[in-house]
Amino acid sequence: MKVLALLVSLLFHTAEAAEICVVGDMGKGNEGQYLVGEAMFKEGCKNIIATGDIIYEDGVSSPDDPQWKTKFEAPYKSLIESGAVFYIALGNHDYRGSILAQLEYAASNNFYFLPNRYYLTQIEDVCLMTIDTGQILLGSSQKKWIKKNLKKLSKCSWRFVSGHHAVRSSGKHGDTLHVFKSFLKPLLAKHTDLYLSGHDHNLADEGFIKQKNKKKRKFRQIVSGAGASVKKVKCRKKKCQFAISSLGFVKLTTSPELMKIEFINEKNELLYEATQEPKSLL
Repeated sequence: MKVLALLVSLLFHTAEAAEICVVGDMGKGNEGQYLVGEAMFKEGCKNIIATGDIIYEDGVSSPDDPQWKTKFEAPYKSLIESGAVFYIALGNHDYRGSILAQLEYAASNNFYFLPNRYYLTQIEDVCLMTIDTGQILLGSSQKKWIKKNLKKLSKCSWRFVSGHHAVRSSGKHGDTLHVFKSFLKPLLAKHTDLYLSGHDHNLADEGFIKQKNKKKRKFRQIVSGAGASVKKVKCRKKKCQFAISSLGFVKLTTSPELMKIEFINEKNELLYEATQEPKSLL
C-alpha cells in the first residue's frame, strides 16, 4: 500500500498536473461561506469551478449591486487577492436577478470568469464546458451548441462539464436534470469524465452513470453544493459512493494518467477520496 501511495503521489507532482477546486450554492455572506472560503484559500485553490447559485436569494440587480461585496468579494477576499479565478455556472437563484448584470460584472473583474451563459475554456490540461441549467431549460440553441462542441473536449487529457442541476443526486432535490437524460446522458457518457453540479446543499460522489449497452461510455457525477449551508442527504442511489451533509468543497488533482478526487470540509479535514483514470485510457 505504501508503494502504491508513493506512485500516486509522484503522478500528482509533475509539471503537467492541474489542481481545480469545486464549490457551489455559496453566496449567502454567512459564517459558513466565510469558513469554506478560508478553507479553500488554505488548500491553495487557484482555479475554482463554481456550480451556481452565486448570490442568494434573488441574484443581483446590477454589476454595482452591493451584494457583490457582501456575498462574494468579502467571503473570498483571500482567494481573490491570491489570484484565484472562479469559473461560473449560473443557478436558479441567480436567475431571480439579472443575468446581464452577472455578465457585466464578469467583464470588469478577471477573478469572475463568465464570458457567456454557457462556454468552453481550458485549465491546464482540463477542458471545461460550462452549461446553463439555471432555468432548467437548456433551450434549442444551447442544445445545438452542446452537441457541436462536446467533441472539442477531446483535445485535453481531462474533460469536465459543469452546471447547476444534477443528472443524479441523493440530496433533497434529487435528479433535477431528469428531463434531459435522453439528451445529455449519452453525450456526457461519450465525451466527458466528470459532470460537476450543485443545487443540493451537500457533498456527494454519485458514482458513474453509464450509457445503456455501451460498457466503456460513462461519466462520474460529483455534487458540490455546500459552500455556505447544508441540508440532509442520504447516499440512497444505487451507484452512490459517498454523500455527506457537511460544509466544504471538492478538490480535483489531475495528471495525464490519473485524477485524485478529494472532499474537504470547512476545517480542511479530508472527508473522502477516490481516484479515476481518464477516458483516453479506458
